[in-house]
Amino acid sequence: VQRGYELNFPLQVVRLEDRANQGINSLPPRGSLLELSAENLVMIAFKRSQDNPHRWILRCYESQGEEAEVSFNSDLGLAIEGSVDLLERPVDQSPESPTLQALRIAPWQIRSYAIVQA
Repeated sequence: VQRGYELNFPLQVVRLEDRANQGINSLPPRGSLLELSAENLVMIAFKRSQDNPHRWILRCYESQGEEAEVSFNSDLGLAIEGSVDLLERPVDQSPESPTLQALRIAPWQIRSYAIVQA
């Protein structure tokens, strides 16, 4: 599933203007905006929140009919604030703590999370 998305929707690079030349002219050898560790999770959206410019929305779904555990990692210091619905409103939290950044997704389920900079 992931390879199909990569083929049909290739990554689009957008060059931003240099805001301030800080003397750093190279990138680290490896970096990650964000990483979902489960192979059966497919990220379908990562966008700025409609209501809060300091919050992002991550939307993903389970693609293989098996329960998945999301382990969220980011080199940018991003953290899961909590689950949200499709209108970006907070939903009731499960007994699992979002601060652990380990959340379960049921088979075929679509989940959305609010993401903030920690």
